[in-house]
Amino acid sequence: MSRRAIIYGFRKRDIYIVSISSMAGIIVGAKLFYFFTVLPDYIRNWDTVRSDLYNAIYYGFSGFVFYGGIAGALFMIFLYCVRHEYSFLKFTNVIIPVVPFIHALGRIGCFMGGCCYGVKYNGIFSVQFPKDSLIENLGAFPRFPVQLLEAASLFALFIIIYSHSSYIYPKGYMLRIYLCAYSIIRFMTEFLRGDTYRGIFFSLSTGQWISIFIFIGTFSSFLIQISKRQPPIPD
Repeated sequence: MSRRAIIYGFRKRDIYIVSISSMAGIIVGAKLFYFFTVLPDYIRNWDTVRSDLYNAIYYGFSGFVFYGGIAGALFMIFLYCVRHEYSFLKFTNVIIPVVPFIHALGRIGCFMGGCCYGVKYNGIFSVQFPKDSLIENLGAFPRFPVQLLEAASLFALFIIIYSHSSYIYPKGYMLRIYLCAYSIIRFMTEFLRGDTYRGIFFSLSTGQWISIFIFIGTFSSFLIQISKRQPPIPD
């Protein structure tokens, strides 16, 4: 990112500060979005929530939602750009090419921790988690390693995006590419997820509905930008 910053006219110092502030945004955003996914459970079981407030709070903030994390990180970047009078969308062209790589490492972490687990599966590449896993019923039967599938998809996306990052693109171009591509990846891999506590509405998970809205919004914006696009300039 530091190398890309110079190409776009930013300082390396900007990248270091934004990286630190983005980590805070990721944690807060991911926690808040997770809380909203379990909010219907709070409403249905309000009497239990009131009687055991400590465990209710723990339950409400015990997980993370990636889309909330990316929203929190982008918000922190936006605040930094406003403070220093930078173009936010131009700044995202520097940051976004490495995001799929970081995200892929996170999904490997999900696999190692057992969260975001897959559906019951007995075929090739199936994984048997330990019987004494912290997540209830995780080791009850073999599962599909959906975390590793998503990680592999993200690594491939990183290679594609980063291999084209040696050009100066229009403002927000990399962000739109990433959001369009990842929303497709997430929509498809959600069918292989087994942790249905994230919410199911009209046979689609919360993550799939968010993916649909993000894809429609970013793809529409992308088409508008493409119609006005100038050829990329080699650095």
